[in-house]
Amino acid sequence: MLKAIRVLLCSLLAVSSCVRADEPVDARRVIGDLSRIVAPTGVQQSYKLKVGGIDQWLYVRGQDTANPVLLFIHGGPASPNMPSSWIYQRPLEEYFTVVNYDQRGAGRSYLEADPDTVRPTLTIDRYVQDAIAIAEHVRTRFGKRKIILMGHSWGTTVGLQAA
Repeated sequence: MLKAIRVLLCSLLAVSSCVRADEPVDARRVIGDLSRIVAPTGVQQSYKLKVGGIDQWLYVRGQDTANPVLLFIHGGPASPNMPSSWIYQRPLEEYFTVVNYDQRGAGRSYLEADPDTVRPTLTIDRYVQDAIAIAEHVRTRFGKRKIILMGHSWGTTVGLQAA
């Protein structure tokens, strides 16, 4: 037991001597490293897809692309999920390939289109059509016959009608 404690203390000293207190820590890099998907069968992608006449951003993460696909429809409208998904999504990525997307008028998708062009398309029917198109896209992309829809708040309205 004493030998194990001695080895642990020596290891801690060796690591601490490599870190300098006067060097700033890049928190984004550290979080990025911690959340990186490293499994050989995993996926970690961000890309835009033309849906309903505008580009919408998709975010795909999972430890194994053979897992079922879970399409998450965020709340809002205009309340993107990506900035906070790390809080709860990581455990889901063990069992699902999780797909999030920034709906029209939200997040990075908002930045991709002229607001005057998008404004008249902000209807429940259009959001439902977008969700269906994205579901078909990821179903085909990952070779799945079925996918799982999951919605939060406003996303349940869209998801129920899409289903």
